[in-house]
Amino acid sequence: MINYLVFDTDEKKLIFAALKLREKIISGDRDFETYLYNIQEEVSKENVFLSRSQLDSIQNYLGSLLDYKDEYDQAAVIDLENKIDAITELP
Repeated sequence: MINYLVFDTDEKKLIFAALKLREKIISGDRDFETYLYNIQEEVSKENVFLSRSQLDSIQNYLGSLLDYKDEYDQAAVIDLENKIDAITELP
């Protein structure tokens, strides 16, 4: 049985914001931009297939949103980080 990873609309918005912020920080690296694009493309789908490495990256990038308390719901960011953490801790 295949288990799909599903993000709701608000979670996807947070992920896209984190990816966009990371892209601003690291600009000019084509390989990295392609890596971020691939993650963004996969997250935009209904059923998401991401590697643990990609999930770890998303989780790390979400941490950057915690610096923007006025723009992003901090509890939602932490909940999403915890959701991803629970997924990546599976055997």
